[in-house]
Formats: sequence, structure tokens, C-alpha cells
Amino acid sequence: ASAAPMPEREPVHGPEGTTGTPSAAARVPDGQGGRDPGRTKPGPGPDAPPRGLSSLVHGPVSVPVPPAGRPSPCRVVYDRVSQWSGGFQATVTVTSERALDGWRVDWTFPDGQKIGRAWDATVRQDGARVTATAADYDRAVPARTAVSFGFTGTWTNADRAPAAFTLDGRPCG
Repeated sequence: ASAAPMPEREPVHGPEGTTGTPSAAARVPDGQGGRDPGRTKPGPGPDAPPRGLSSLVHGPVSVPVPPAGRPSPCRVVYDRVSQWSGGFQATVTVTSERALDGWRVDWTFPDGQKIGRAWDATVRQDGARVTATAADYDRAVPARTAVSFGFTGTWTNADRAPAAFTLDGRPCG
């Protein structure tokens, strides 16, 4: 007896790599993909495939994953203190597990925001890319101690917060 065709299916792992079209409603026959027959794939969640990416993969795929339970050696918090039509004020707070002697924080504005005045750091902008460096009086920062700086800026259509920051070229959480 032949099974009815399935409109969608799970990725099938074989010697050629992964093929198929993953979806939230996919079902896999027994023996393909290691699932029980009739078991529905869970809906969107941490194991759901990313949306907007090609679902056809040729050969092995490697995605770097940070070690579980290992915290980032630094933390950056972007706080929009206030916002008004066409403008905003923000504070950036940096904490590092290691002592800093001079520091540089980099980020990219997602919506074309422009830096106006800044305090407690020297802030430069080149297009969407922003670099803040330590003020002379804030160069030395002990380990696990926060240092903050602030600025005003302008925005036109949107004012979303930056998604990623680096401290001295290293990604921060």
C-alpha cells in the first residue's frame, strides 16, 4: 500500500546532507527523521526553523553556538532615557569581567539615527556605525564595575535601539 502524498515534510537526513521543506505542521513517516508516525512537529519556539531563510540545504551546515551557561565577558545596556518627535536621549552602560584601561564601544544604528551631543565619552559616527571611546577621566575601570556615557540624537522615521554592541572589538551580551 502506498501512503498518500504529503504536502510538506521534515528535513530528511542522508549522506547527501539535509533536504526538504521544514514547516510547523510537517509530519514524517516512521523511519525518516527519527519521529513517530503522526507526531506533529512543535510550533514556533526555540527549535523552529528561522523564517526568511532558504529551506533547501546542500551539504552540512555549521552554525557557531556559544557554549551553554558561559556568560559574555561584558554587558552593554542601551537605555533610551527620553524620546520626542525627531529626537532622543540615551545612556549606554558597560560592565566588563576584566579591568579596562581605555575602552571602545561600537554599535550600528538600525534606523539612520544621528548622534548630537555626547558626554562622558568621545562619540564619533560614520553613517550608521558609532564608536564611543573612553573620556580621559574614565579610562581606568575596575573589573565588574559599570561605566556609563550618554548622548542626544535625532531620528526620522523610526528610533529602534541597536541590536548588538562590541567592547574593544569583542561582542557583548
